Amino acid sequence: MNYVLEHYYGVSEVAGSQSNDKILKIIQWAMPWIKDDSKAAWCAIFLSWIINQVNLHNLEPAMPPIKLARHFNQVGIEVEKPIMGDIVIFWRGKKNGWKGHVGIFIRQEGNVIYTLGGNQNNQINIRGYSANRLLEYRRIIEPINPF
Repeated sequence: MNYVLEHYYGVSEVAGSQSNDKILKIIQWAMPWIKDDSKAAWCAIFLSWIINQVNLHNLEPAMPPIKLARHFNQVGIEVEKPIMGDIVIFWRGKKNGWKGHVGIFIRQEGNVIYTLGGNQNNQINIRGYSANRLLEYRRIIEPINPF
């Protein structure tokens, strides 16, 4: 499935009053009142959007948008050893806090976990995160094939 890379890879926020229409459309799917793509944390919304676009969960109606990264701990099943396409949940701020980041597992090199995700430096891209920030890996019915 080339869906994520083909349609979204490299798409960036626009700072200030302008917004990227692709990102704003996704954000407004979950939070219609948002008018500026740089004013929302949207990693979880982006992943929810992708899951629904390719219907990985095989659910009708579609899965409602997940707005907080840590809420992905209720999606699929937890796995110990990820494969490409699994969901990765990281903590942000405080390990036992509410903030987090979520993306699609690509690979791990040493202490760095690479994910494909949204709102990674205000863009949809592949980026590395410290494995020390890992909360858990999750697997949906089948892993998300980002390529």
